[in-house]
Amino acid sequence: MSPVETIGAPAARRAVLAAQGFGVARPSTVVTLRHVRPLFERLRLLQLDSVNVAVRAHYMPLFSRLGPYDRALVDDAAWAHSARRPRLLVEYWAHEASLLPVADWPMLLSGAKRRGWWKHYAALVEQEPTLVDDVLAAVKELGPVGAGALEKALLGVGVPRPPGATWWERSHVKRVCEWMFGMGLLTTGSRVHFQRLYDLPERVLPPEVLAAPAPDPDDAARRLVRQSAAALGVATEPDLRDYYRHGPEAS
Repeated sequence: MSPVETIGAPAARRAVLAAQGFGVARPSTVVTLRHVRPLFERLRLLQLDSVNVAVRAHYMPLFSRLGPYDRALVDDAAWAHSARRPRLLVEYWAHEASLLPVADWPMLLSGAKRRGWWKHYAALVEQEPTLVDDVLAAVKELGPVGAGALEKALLGVGVPRPPGATWWERSHVKRVCEWMFGMGLLTTGSRVHFQRLYDLPERVLPPEVLAAPAPDPDDAARRLVRQSAAALGVATEPDLRDYYRHGPEAS
């Protein structure tokens, strides 16, 4: 058995700060994509949160490492692309709802981690199997499109709102959209006032990501754990699992 090596608390703190990108001097010039992109690769995810006290959560990690910067750099990386400038980030359930490098999307869809809360909507999909095809057709025609607009477009197909549903409860369409998002059938095309607008992955993600072979779930899980370790610097076993919300069975 190899001897166990230990480090002191000061060294552990330095390792964590370096892994999280705090060991690099802030830019002395205007922050550009050249400064932002390495942080996307280092941190691997930016958590999204609808709570907005000072600024939305996904903007703060870059500010704490780079200082003042144009938030459009993040917006364009996550929710805009062109033929010459492919999408850099994609939304998915990683730690929570997060922005992550597009190359990681296939790993998270591979079965490397357990499905999130949206898996419970599978029962609705089984009850109304045509709704998935209806949503796909509507998104193909209207996307990027929000769940509310989709519901209005599909009302003619006879899609009901759950009996007694209030404004904050998810309609059948919203629930199916979330299930399809979790399964990789839909992704986020853009956001307007932080509302997710759904679109087809083939209209959002780079072709090389879509064409990549499906990774083996165990291999993908190991790679995600390695990425967690690199991003955290120092971590317990639960910390390594929690970065991408792996369950205890993954150990």
